Amino acid sequence: MAKLEIQIGDELHRVVYIDYNDGIPHQVMTTHFIPTAEKPYWRLYWWDFFANNGDKKDIRAYNSGSGGTPKEIQAPQWADGYIGKYWMASDAKFRGKPKNAKRLKNPIPIADHFGKKSINPFKVAEITSSMEYCDRCGHDSTEFCNEHKYWDEKNGVGRYIDDNSCAD
Repeated sequence: MAKLEIQIGDELHRVVYIDYNDGIPHQVMTTHFIPTAEKPYWRLYWWDFFANNGDKKDIRAYNSGSGGTPKEIQAPQWADGYIGKYWMASDAKFRGKPKNAKRLKNPIPIADHFGKKSINPFKVAEITSSMEYCDRCGHDSTEFCNEHKYWDEKNGVGRYIDDNSCAD
């Protein structure tokens, strides 16, 4: 199978892990070579994929951090009664043992908003710099949910309109 690659800014990333939830990518990990480090290495990047406002035809990718190596990916641990599906590149390795997991031979083809399918999740997703979850909507979005939340200027936190509870 060909390597799944994506150019992000000036950096060429390679997809090494994808897990799926509700038919779309959920957690995706990429690597990028860091040649200028004292000891050059491959850095692991973590990406959260989500259906923007619950729309599976509008998939977004949010970089939630980096660190570690593709030889030490934390093994997925899904809840009892659920079998999670994942794909992992042949040269990547888990730290620990997966729980309630099924390894896929190939990534699942996902359709973009035009219906064109790709096994590379970055080919169907738009990279975004923000990700907000609204408990009342029950999904993630790139925007603050003004329908259910307001910003509490005095305390510097988001709050739910219906019960004034903290929304962060």
